[in-house]
Amino acid sequence: MHCVAIISRNLHEHEDNERNPTTRLPSPIRKTISNHVKCGLSQSQTKASLITNYPQHSINQDKLHNLIVYEQRKDRPKIFSIHDLQNYSTDANRHFKSFGMALISEDENTECYVKLFNSIKTFAVQLNLQCLINQNDFYYLAITSAQEMIFPNSRRLMCWSHMIRKCRKHRNLVAKNDWQIIDKDIHTLQLAFTDDLFDHGATLLLQKLSLIPTMKRFVDYFTEQWVSKIHYWYEGAAFAKPSTNNGLESLNGIIKQKYTLRNKLHLSTFLPKVETMLFDWSEASIISPFSTLTDITPDVELSAYKWSLNVNQSEILNWFNNYYIVPSSTAVMTTSM
Repeated sequence: MHCVAIISRNLHEHEDNERNPTTRLPSPIRKTISNHVKCGLSQSQTKASLITNYPQHSINQDKLHNLIVYEQRKDRPKIFSIHDLQNYSTDANRHFKSFGMALISEDENTECYVKLFNSIKTFAVQLNLQCLINQNDFYYLAITSAQEMIFPNSRRLMCWSHMIRKCRKHRNLVAKNDWQIIDKDIHTLQLAFTDDLFDHGATLLLQKLSLIPTMKRFVDYFTEQWVSKIHYWYEGAAFAKPSTNNGLESLNGIIKQKYTLRNKLHLSTFLPKVETMLFDWSEASIISPFSTLTDITPDVELSAYKWSLNVNQSEILNWFNNYYIVPSSTAVMTTSM
């Protein structure tokens, strides 16, 4: 016969010898540690205080460290999740959403980026990194080498804004009157939305420029730098992904104005600033979450409706059932060409 015994007892009537054995620090010590963390005391300062106030207790260093870390983190919102990391860092409204910060040594060699990418891969094993975007071709080889080792299936993109600026710095290689035509052609090539379109477009552009002897020096520069060496700077290189890192550049300005005040800080001073930044970014993500769809205003909807009434639908080209090519309002050729 099976029976169940039910014993009723007041909440405060437990005997000390009936409590489950525990290895954690006593409650008074835990409460003291919590208060010290809220006051901003360091681990060494907290330990010295505990030794003075609780001489009868032996303070385990590992338990003290773990409890301090717990108290520091328990009331803070989560910085990011794996699912956030899949979408970050620029959302559908072209707002940059930062999720963390990495400290890189001044030389920024391949080994630095290997360690960084390995760290990302370790805590985000589910991350499917499709592309990396870079603003500076000076570190391109270091980042690319690390990316090929750690994320071999991802593409190394070049910021379109920085790319066109670098091309404009070389406009002295051509006659002043010719540069406007070249600049316009490069902008047109950047709009290529597939790899094939870019390859064919780049070939046609170089053939066109090669017919003019005075453009040879610029053709050689453009071919070596932006076709052979660094060529993922067009829209189709990573479809529906950001083509510039202007959002990150904007954040750099905020960091200098609000947090570092444009000063070079010692590491011991900079790390608390980093912690503050991560906390502020996490708070901001609650107010302004990551957008997976572009916000469309009523004015834009109205303009699109008026456009649909006036456009000649026979001129809209369906490209392999995946894309639609529509005629420009200032078209120089039809979509049928």
